[in-house]
Amino acid sequence: QLTGRKKASYPKRQHDNVTKCPKYDKLHPGTLFLQTAPNLFCSSQALIKYLNLSGGRRQGVKIIHMVRNPYHMAISNYFYHAQIPTPERWIHKAMPCEYRYFPESYIKELAPKSIGNTVESTISKTSKSLDEEESMKSLILPTLTEISPKQFDKAFRMCRALFRNETSFWSTSEISRGNASFYDHLLFLDQYDGIRLSAAQMILSSGLEFFKAPLSIERLRKRKRHAGADILRMGNNIRKLNEVTANTEQFRVLTMDMANWISKPHESSLNVVDFVFGSSATIEEKRNMADSYVELFVNEVADDSSHVTSGKAYHKEEKAAMIDMLKKDDALGPILDVVEKLVDESLERDT
Repeated sequence: QLTGRKKASYPKRQHDNVTKCPKYDKLHPGTLFLQTAPNLFCSSQALIKYLNLSGGRRQGVKIIHMVRNPYHMAISNYFYHAQIPTPERWIHKAMPCEYRYFPESYIKELAPKSIGNTVESTISKTSKSLDEEESMKSLILPTLTEISPKQFDKAFRMCRALFRNETSFWSTSEISRGNASFYDHLLFLDQYDGIRLSAAQMILSSGLEFFKAPLSIERLRKRKRHAGADILRMGNNIRKLNEVTANTEQFRVLTMDMANWISKPHESSLNVVDFVFGSSATIEEKRNMADSYVELFVNEVADDSSHVTSGKAYHKEEKAAMIDMLKKDDALGPILDVVEKLVDESLERDT
C-alpha cells in the first residue's frame, strides 16, 4: 500500500513507556508497514532489536522516511489550521506550549488539594522523576545535542508569552483571554505572532489537549496525541535512523522530500518502488505501480484538498518573507536551523 494515511499499523506519536520505542510487533517479512510520526525515542540498539535486525528470519528492513523543510512545515501548519472552518477539531483543545507528557495538574493521583492562586500539590519524588523523564525536552534533546536546554526553554517562554497572555487583540475580542483556544489565537493574533505560536507548537508540544478532570497516569499514557513537536520529532528520527544504518548493513533508508512527493508524484513513487522491490520487479511493473499510486494520489487530493496548503494561502515572495522572519527569530530560528540542516543532509545523501 503506497497511500492511505488513515491506515497506520501503530498509533502515531506514541511509544512504550519503558523502552521509549514504538511497539513494532506487527512487522512481518514481505509486508509494507505504514507509520505516521513515529516516536523513535529509544536507543539505536533497542530500535534494531524491535525491528528484529539482530537475528530471526527477517533478512533486512527498508524504510522510506518522509521529511519536509521545517520552515515550510511551520508556515504550512499555521495556514492549514487557521482555515475557516479549521479542518481539525482537536485544534480547539490543543495545548501548544505544554511539552510535558504528564503535567502534574492533569494527573489524578497528583491532583492539587485546592484550586486558587496558592495550590498545594501532592506530587511525590517518584512522580517528579516521571514528569521530567516524559517530556519532549528530555526525550529529544539528548539526541539533538546541537539544541541546548536553554534554547528550548527560550522557545517555551516565547510560546507562553503568546498563548493566553496579554495581547492587543483581546481588548477588542469577545473571547475571554483565559478561555481562548489555540485556534482562537491563530485567528486573532497578527500573522507574525500567529506563525511564531504555530511554529512553537510544532517544536515543543507533547500533543496533549485540555480536558475537564485529571486522569490516571495509565489513561494519560493511552490518550491519543495530536500533532505537536513534529519538527523536533523529525530531526530526532533522522538522527536515530542514521545511527541504526551505521550499526547494521541490514537496515536501509530512503529519505524522501514531501514537497517532491506532492509536486512530482510519479517520479517520487517510481523511486520508492525501485527502492522497495529492486531487481525483483521489472521496469514495466514498477511503472505500473507508480501509475497506480499517482491515480490514487490525485483522487485523494481531490477528495481532501484542505490538507494541501502549499501555495494556496500565500505567494512565493510572501513565503520567503515569512521564512526570513522565522530565521531571524532568536527563539525559533536556531532550532529550525538545526533540523533544516539534518533534513538537507539526509536528502543530499540519499539522492
